[in-house]
Parts: sequence; structure tokens; C-alpha cells
Amino acid sequence: MKQRSWIKAHIHMYEYFGGVAKILVPDNCKTAVIHNGKRKDQQINQIYQELAEHYGTAIIPARVRSPKDKPNAEGTVGNISTWITAALRNEQFFSLAELNRAIRKKLLTFNQKLFQKRKVAGWSYSLKMKSLCYPHYPLPVLN
Repeated sequence: MKQRSWIKAHIHMYEYFGGVAKILVPDNCKTAVIHNGKRKDQQINQIYQELAEHYGTAIIPARVRSPKDKPNAEGTVGNISTWITAALRNEQFFSLAELNRAIRKKLLTFNQKLFQKRKVAGWSYSLKMKSLCYPHYPLPVLN
């Protein structure tokens, strides 16, 4: 993923949730982490670090080959992408904007479903988690 897309994805995520997580745990892609030897020997990409400083969040990369550092995110992303892909597999879209609208609609539907173990809808759980976020501070528009 190109760095510009990586940064824009974070900004869109903050806008979607209406806040900024206090801690980000990214994978070890080169867009985020230049070097990740051990917890004390990490080097975050400079622009990514500047984004974190602007939003007042900390970046703690997952350890190499350690999916347990962020198991909830890994499982949830897989479930959501499988569910949305299956729901849209027979649809035909003529623009990226049209596809994005359909994905957003399916995402809203998915977020209204109850979690199996928590017995709470994804959206209400997100609102609870949102209370743990910092307010959103917009960045200048990226061209």
C-alpha cells in the first residue's frame, strides 16, 4: 500500500468513527514501520509518526509474526470482508462510488447484527468504544 493511501485510510477511519483511538496497533508493513526488531527497537515511518503526533495517538506496532497482538481486529476484519463480499458477489457496479455506497450500506447492516459472544450489536459496541476515543482533529486535505 502506498503511503498516501495508508494515511488517507487512517483519516477516513477517524472520520467514520468520529474520534481517534488512543493507541494504534498496525501490522509491520513498510508503510507503517521502517524497522521492528523488538519492542524497544522500533522505528516508525516519519509521516505516519507525524500523523500520530497530530492526532495525539500512540503507535505500537504488532510484533513480527504475532497475530495475538491484535486478535479481535484480525478476526473481525475477516468476518466483515467475507460477509460483505458474499452479499455483493452477484451485484454489478459501474463506478467506485457506487461500489463504496453498497459496501457502506452492507457495513451498516453488519454493524446492527448482534455479536455472538457479547450479545450486543456491533454499532452499540462501537459507540461504547467511541467514548474511549479522543475527539477528531482534521488534517489538511491531501491531494
